[in-house]
Amino acid sequence: SARARERLAQIEKTGTQEKEAYLKAGLSKDDFIQLVRERAEQEKLPFISAVYQVFDEFLAKELAATGVTLACQKGCCVCCKSTLLTCTEPEIDVLIRFINSLPWQKRIPLVKKIKGYLGEWREYYQKNQSILEREPFLAFRDWRKPCAFLDEAGECGIYPVRIMDCRNYTSLIICSSEMSPQTPCDPYHPGPGRFRFQSETWANNLVLEEEARRLNLPRGEEGVVITM
Repeated sequence: SARARERLAQIEKTGTQEKEAYLKAGLSKDDFIQLVRERAEQEKLPFISAVYQVFDEFLAKELAATGVTLACQKGCCVCCKSTLLTCTEPEIDVLIRFINSLPWQKRIPLVKKIKGYLGEWREYYQKNQSILEREPFLAFRDWRKPCAFLDEAGECGIYPVRIMDCRNYTSLIICSSEMSPQTPCDPYHPGPGRFRFQSETWANNLVLEEEARRLNLPRGEEGVVITM
């Protein structure tokens, strides 16, 4: 997808001060990858679930190492109301498993809502297919609907298994609908941004590489997915 290609293009760009903080905290890409593999094997988790778990742990360490405090909290949902997100098939599998595990009182209304959104999306895409194939990022401009998983209280109905596009959207101040995320951004960038921390990039790339394995996409020498 267009967003996947954008995500792949992100680089691990961190200033000297932040890198020193990461080194002091003992954080490294190799350790991140190794821990994900161990977690998936030892706890019999789907690979993506292991990525999410390790990412949450490393993010907590990065926050402590850099002294950054995120403004994001339960019920803060500006980014959920007007941002079109994309995800991979492995992430969708984890979502489906989670939704199927919900009590029927929550599952049935949620599935009905998702089907309604899918119908609207198909109608929009079919109407604009020719131009979207040439300029896919127009969809991010046009699609301004709240997330299907956002409930009436402004809370996420699938928060434990939210996708990487959601996990890497953070801010140090309360957001407004007029703000656009900076991508990538410095850890100390006050407004909304993506790829603020190194663990976001590490986790994001593992998710995309898992998608590549499924789709048999060509890969570079260091495991970087090559887009055609």
